[in-house]
Amino acid sequence: MSDLRQDIRTSGQKRKIIINAVIKVVISIAVILLALWLLGVFK
Repeated sequence: MSDLRQDIRTSGQKRKIIINAVIKVVISIAVILLALWLLGVFK
């Protein structure tokens, strides 16, 4: 029973790590697109 609970906890941590990684990627892509758009506007 305790093993099952520990598995759930570790899977939750893994999910959190994956979500954080996805958010970082999305933010970096958005920043790059914004920078390219601004460069295109001001060129």
